This record gives sequence, structure tokens and C-alpha cells, in this order.
Amino acid sequence: VVRLCAKSREAVSSPVEHLTLHYQVRHLDTSEKSELHKLQQLKDEQGELSSSDEKKYKALKRATEREISQSADVICCTCVGAGDPRLANFRFRQVLIDESTQATEPECLIPLVLGVKQVVLVGDHCQLGPVIMCKKAARAGLAQSLFERLVLLGVKPFRLQ
Repeated sequence: VVRLCAKSREAVSSPVEHLTLHYQVRHLDTSEKSELHKLQQLKDEQGELSSSDEKKYKALKRATEREISQSADVICCTCVGAGDPRLANFRFRQVLIDESTQATEPECLIPLVLGVKQVVLVGDHCQLGPVIMCKKAARAGLAQSLFERLVLLGVKPFRLQ
């Protein structure tokens, strides 16, 4: 399982931190990754790398991220996170969107346009919907989730007991 999160969230401590991609890259323990670790350590100590070392570091990090992601059975991310360039070449057979009634319809579409064959929307359309700060956007339909739209179109939700 790999959890993909935004760069701004990398410093946030979490009980599932060990699942994050950046954590797994940093703590991967193989001899072939020693160059990446050396460059990471140098960057941590000096604050920045020379331009050639920075290029090498970024290439090694991208390759390692790709390798870890490709070997994962499950990748967890937000709907918007599914549009991350690191997932650009991935094709997911199944997508599960948790709390889908709190996401806007465009947000839910991001993981769905990646070639998904099956989608499961989890949520309660009778509870909290998407939070839309702009009244004009809400009136234009963004206050309605994809889940709610499908229910209104006649798709019967399956309720868990």
C-alpha cells in the first residue's frame, strides 16, 4: 500500500506515515538506492545541491517513486491527488472514492478519467455535501456531488447495515 500526498503534507506526522511514498523513498534500504540516499543526506545537510547533483537526485527520486508505486497493490490519494503527474501513466481497474458525497463532481471525475473499469462511491448523500465557498459556483451545480447526481438520476445506492 502506498499513500500519495502533496509535498505540503509530507512534514505532517501521521500514524500511517510509513505508507507515504516520500517515507518509503527515504527509507528504502537497498544498495542500488545508496546514491539517492547520499544525495538526500547531502541536501539535508547543506540545504541545496549543485545543479548537476540536483538533476541526478530528482531523476533517482522519480525512478524510485515510480518503482515503489508500480509494485504497490493499492495506491491511496485524494481525488485531486489522482491527477498527480507521478500517476500519469497508471491505469487503474478499480477506484474507490471514500466520502464521495463531500467531493465536488469535478473532483470525482479526476480519478475516473484514468481508464478505470469499476468505481465504488462511498458516502451518504443525505449527510454533508461538498463545501462550496463561492455562491455562484454552488448555484451552477458544484454543490451537488457525483454520488447525489447519480441517485437523482435513478441509480439505487447500496446501503450497508
